[in-house]
Amino acid sequence: MNKKIENISKKLAKSRFKNKFITKIPKGVINNIKSATAICRKAENELLWNPIGFKAGATNKSMWKKLKAKKPFFFLFI
Repeated sequence: MNKKIENISKKLAKSRFKNKFITKIPKGVINNIKSATAICRKAENELLWNPIGFKAGATNKSMWKKLKAKKPFFFLFI
């Protein structure tokens, strides 16, 4: 599993750097919160990113209805 996480994180970093798409990541890997977090951290390290927080938002109209919003919104968690 560690090798798979390493490969996926390198692909993500490379695709972000080159502004390209990658193939679909297997659900078994991204449904596991520990492996998804590991992929995120390793990709950030590859790109030399140091995030200061996380963003959550509702830009999808179906989410607006569920959250009873009238327009898109964003939150930044630091």
